[in-house]
Amino acid sequence: MTRLLIANRGEIVTRIARTARRLGMSVVTISSPVDSHAQWHRLADHTVILDGDLPSESYTNSDQIIAAALGAGCDAVHPGYGFLSEDSDFATAVVAAGLTFVGPAAESIAMLGDKARAKKAAADAGIPTLNAWGEASADPDIIVGHVQSLDVPVLLKPVFGGGGKGMVRLHPGDDAREVITSAIGLNKRNFGRGDLMIETLVERPRHVEVQVLFDSYGTGVHFFTRECSLQRRNQKIIEQAPATSVPESVLGSMQHDALRLLAGVGYVNAATVEFLVDAENRYYFLEVNTRLQVEHTVTEEVTGVDFVELQLDIALGARLPLQQRDIALRGFAVQARIYAEDPSNGFRPAPSHSVKVSWPSKVRVDSAFEGVGAIPPFYDPMIAKVIARGLTRSAALESLDRALAHASYFGGASNIGFLRLLLATTAVRTDDIHTSFVDEHLTRLVPDSEQLQATAAAVALVWTSVEEQLPVTTSSWTGAHGLHRAALRKAGSDPIGRELVADGRVVTTTVISQRRDQWIVDADGRNISVLVRGGTEKMTLSLVADGLATTAGRLGVGTGAWVCVGGWTVPVSEKIYTAKDSESGDGEITSKMPGTVLAVLQTGTRVSEGDVVAVVEAMKMETALRASSPGTVSAVSVTVGDVIDAGQVLAAVAP
Repeated sequence: MTRLLIANRGEIVTRIARTARRLGMSVVTISSPVDSHAQWHRLADHTVILDGDLPSESYTNSDQIIAAALGAGCDAVHPGYGFLSEDSDFATAVVAAGLTFVGPAAESIAMLGDKARAKKAAADAGIPTLNAWGEASADPDIIVGHVQSLDVPVLLKPVFGGGGKGMVRLHPGDDAREVITSAIGLNKRNFGRGDLMIETLVERPRHVEVQVLFDSYGTGVHFFTRECSLQRRNQKIIEQAPATSVPESVLGSMQHDALRLLAGVGYVNAATVEFLVDAENRYYFLEVNTRLQVEHTVTEEVTGVDFVELQLDIALGARLPLQQRDIALRGFAVQARIYAEDPSNGFRPAPSHSVKVSWPSKVRVDSAFEGVGAIPPFYDPMIAKVIARGLTRSAALESLDRALAHASYFGGASNIGFLRLLLATTAVRTDDIHTSFVDEHLTRLVPDSEQLQATAAAVALVWTSVEEQLPVTTSSWTGAHGLHRAALRKAGSDPIGRELVADGRVVTTTVISQRRDQWIVDADGRNISVLVRGGTEKMTLSLVADGLATTAGRLGVGTGAWVCVGGWTVPVSEKIYTAKDSESGDGEITSKMPGTVLAVLQTGTRVSEGDVVAVVEAMKMETALRASSPGTVSAVSVTVGDVIDAGQVLAAVAP
């Protein structure tokens, strides 16, 4: 194996390429047109541009990917995770083309990647499983009929796919049809099949998993466990190795069952066996991920192994260099997934044409890029993983929090501030968590929006005032949407004051006092303390606002400020008054994010208040755009399949 094609995008490409290059391999990457200038291609010896930006045109187009591998002279393909990583047809086609597939055999993916077949294999092996009703189906009428006939909470799970996407919790009395129809459609688009299976819903379980590796000689080892209970929308956001809250005897049984299950089906390469654990510490088989997982990093940190290297060795036919007794734990590791999303708005994806990031330097960061990059609307919104270690769980959590405090993200929303609030909760610190924890405590995990806007405006005012004392450069804020330095005066006999727009809200700001680097700013009646830590560098300034680590920066000339307060990013610009300041677009159906149009009503359709007029998908999440009042669809400016920008009007409803 000398030339490896990585059939993926983003941070996992960087992660795999790093190991492959260390082992002396040449690396080839693939790219959609929108990703063609992405930073992860810098580690590649060659990049092949595929036909389109949609996943079906690029990262899940197996024919194109295999042609790219052959055309670039590759002898192996690593699928990463997501996209085609658990597609048995892709694995078969790779091998049929004379290439080595760095993963399990297609037969193993077909058996264990199908959740219904995997569950049967677990049950046949005597591993505890959850009750299920009916056969899996992609017919919404059949699924709705089953759900409505039951008087118990259920979980609908996609038979194909993974990563927690497409899962739905339903309780007796829920209006299920729209939710089920949406889940089936989402799974069809992302995984090629919409089939859903119905299982008993375990209320408030823990999610614990076992990392396993098998070679082709039947030798298998586990790498202990991971705790992955902190989730949003059934997707993990903070992961820990090893799991600590479940008794050791239970963890040992899970490890034993994971090895037994995979040995029984002749599995080869990396896999993760996932379990749910209820309040009585009874565990149930959940699924098998037949690939490298996003959270493999924390296990690497506590065991000292490189899973990508072991995957490559096993694919080449080598024996595992480790026996179970050789694998030991060294402390604890915790990972936070950084997403381009807005936690205060239902975790709505937040794609952007341009973002600027700065990652902490003293911990491991697996990132799609550093500095300036773009977040396209077509793919999963995860952009980085921050991983911290410690001798104790508490030390690892403290290290992760400090690392997130030194991360900044300008140009759109991210979940960094949300993660910091989550890490600060008593329940997380004491390991008293479950998979519904985030949903149950969400209101406590987002800040007061007006306080955040006021703080951001105060910081922006201070930064602009600091720059007023510096020589004028080409990086000064100018233009219609900038903050005009010339209008600001140094602190002295006259107070500095501005009307600023922070995240869409006008905030009146006035400097009350300034002594050296300590500023007190009145922002809409709130006194906010801002400490300037140092001078401007690379168009950013580091500050402390009301005790929170804060960074202020801009993306370019005339863009106003982006202020990152405790991880929460807020855009700030000068208030500009126009003749049309009070006009609104009544009846217009506008998307708040870029994405792809999945559905839109025809002109002439009558709608009631709350009816869905259009559906937009961005980053594997659907958003329904509804009528704000009854009327008739009077205009439609898009068609299904159109790629749209944030703020674009899709349709209009007339009374």
